[in-house]
Amino acid sequence: DHPLVGIVLVSLGEINTRRGHYAEAERNLLEASRILESQLAAEHPERRRARAALARLYDVWGKPDRAVRALEVRR
Repeated sequence: DHPLVGIVLVSLGEINTRRGHYAEAERNLLEASRILESQLAAEHPERRRARAALARLYDVWGKPDRAVRALEVRR
């Protein structure tokens, strides 16, 4: 899995969040996070972007507990 695939999936997840397609956005963002976590350092900006996008998704989806967990840095 190349990091660029993860970056594109974050963008797709953000679009799906804005469109209200929350389940699809979650799939995109979880896969993006998996790829980026395996390829980039913990504090890399793209990993932070993926976590933030996932947190925003869960916030608008009405899942605040998941939003908080999404922001946690995984090493």
